[in-house]
Amino acid sequence: GVPPELAADVAKRHGIELEVPDNFYELIAARHEAPEVKPPELPKYVEEVEALPKTELLYYEDPYALRFEARVVGILGGEAVVLDRTAFYPEGGGQPSDVGLLRLEDGGALEVVRAEKVKDRVVHYVKGDLSKVAAGLRVEGEIDWPRRLSLMRHHTGTHVLLESAKRVLGDHVWQWGAQKGEKESRLDITHYKSVSDEELRKIEFLANQIVMENRPVRTKWMPRQEAERIYGFEIYQGGVVPDLTLRIVEIEDFNVQACAGTHVRRTGEIGPIKVWRARRIQDGVVRLEFSSGMAAVERLLEAYDRVKRISAVVGSPLEKVESAVESLVSENRELSKRLTAALERLLEVSIRESPPRKVNGLELRVVPVDLTDRKALTDAADSFARSNPRAVLCLLGGSGQRQVVLAVGEEAAKRGLHAGKLLSGVLKRVGGRGGGQERMAWGSVPAEVTPERLAEEIAGELRSL
Repeated sequence: GVPPELAADVAKRHGIELEVPDNFYELIAARHEAPEVKPPELPKYVEEVEALPKTELLYYEDPYALRFEARVVGILGGEAVVLDRTAFYPEGGGQPSDVGLLRLEDGGALEVVRAEKVKDRVVHYVKGDLSKVAAGLRVEGEIDWPRRLSLMRHHTGTHVLLESAKRVLGDHVWQWGAQKGEKESRLDITHYKSVSDEELRKIEFLANQIVMENRPVRTKWMPRQEAERIYGFEIYQGGVVPDLTLRIVEIEDFNVQACAGTHVRRTGEIGPIKVWRARRIQDGVVRLEFSSGMAAVERLLEAYDRVKRISAVVGSPLEKVESAVESLVSENRELSKRLTAALERLLEVSIRESPPRKVNGLELRVVPVDLTDRKALTDAADSFARSNPRAVLCLLGGSGQRQVVLAVGEEAAKRGLHAGKLLSGVLKRVGGRGGGQERMAWGSVPAEVTPERLAEEIAGELRSL
């Protein structure tokens, strides 16, 4: 809330040059403008499907059915078909839709790439030749079973993980959001702080204990009021369902939710549940990223293979690889410190041995160095300038986008030389940027800016004193 003009004035009194953009208030206004709120996109073909019969949802009758026979009742926009019955689960509730094939009577097939529910009709978006497909045609649907099974495992796994988090962290935990995937899923929960490693281990342990107990997972349809009376409002963890009849998914003696997704019949079918990451995504919300079933097994095997490769690289048996890596890291840090110390000593020598260019009674040095550590460059420049009152020292560090450190001695400062203003003006002319205080300034320049070019630009400023 401090006006930029006041901040610039205070900074100036402390020897710091602060540049305020001419369009400062425009930038602030643009940053705080409310983003344009777009209305939610409605599904396609809302009006077209109203004339079609409702779709019989076979995936609720038997989520394990791989194939089914159906009749085409409508073709939409040359890209989608509606069937009288389907086992293809349409996207919803954070669960992606099924994919697969629709086999035709002539031996051809359409690839189902997405399914979407529109007003009690399931619209199947397909790839293939629809020219020979007409209402009344008999088709055989075939679900991509490995994908469906993985999504079922992740969906039931989400319910198990949510309840496990609630029992470990407390009753305040509520599902904020979820997205199921074939290889990895995420569960967002309400929690007032980050989840610790110990808490995460307890959550994972409980979740996998429920899996190992192979508890039954039952689904049933119930009137809303009856479901709320028996189970309470916690059944709406996945969101409030507007229907008067709810589909209840119950993991025996553990968790009950109103849910329209596909689920396994017993928790043992979920397979291992492994949380890969727990992080706060906003105040009061923690995201758990996890895998279930074979997706978890595959990633665990990949992690094990990485550890084996590390073991081979460091020349240590698996059971000692952690201590071996820690030892190498510690050794590397020590070597890095020694290298930095050696480079700093070399820097001091380079500065002392650099011949000064005398300009207007001052001694200008522009010294290119390999060191990139800003603190080391600053300390070296400051030390030299303090012991050399007429010094104007510019260090050009590293390669690529190069760091620039400028220090001026006491006598140079008394003659009106301001390091921050000098460096800011010079670097602007050569395509860089910088600024700083009266005796010390910092900046950066592109790699193509040579020490000779910088020396000429700085010398020009010194001549005008």
